[in-house]
Amino acid sequence: MGDEEPLTRRRVNVLEHVVIPEIHETIRYIHDKLSEAERDNTSRLMKITDIIRK
Repeated sequence: MGDEEPLTRRRVNVLEHVVIPEIHETIRYIHDKLSEAERDNTSRLMKITDIIRK
């Protein structure tokens, strides 16, 4: 039982300081890419609407 505590603590530290920040960065990257794609689609739709109205 005493040998498991340091191992568990190391695993928790890795999760807190490496894995979770990497996941947050990945989420931020995906969010930014989706937002950019949405802006592109919006501007494309507005351009098509202008062309159709003329």
